[in-house]
Amino acid sequence: MISYDPDNHPDGHYLLSYQSLREDYGRFSTMSDEEFSANLLNVLHFTCITCWLKEQQAQYLLGDTGLVHELVHLLLAQTNPEFTTTTKLSVVREMFDRKCCLV
Repeated sequence: MISYDPDNHPDGHYLLSYQSLREDYGRFSTMSDEEFSANLLNVLHFTCITCWLKEQQAQYLLGDTGLVHELVHLLLAQTNPEFTTTTKLSVVREMFDRKCCLV
């Protein structure tokens, strides 16, 4: 069990299962590109939790070519037809597989 901000969670705790995260990673990593794109919000949330637990360095997640930043670009491209992203989905998925892999 991991303690968390009691203002956000009245009981001050929430449960986090490594096995559940591994199952989520397996599900996300085996999705087709269409399924992955349709689940970007869930992928982004999973990425935040997993990379925090794995103590990934912020510059490699939030920087201009970081995984979280690139996932946000993909979301923006979905919701704003005028926004274009230069990073291919296949590259973002490779980054996701490297940064979020749970064994």
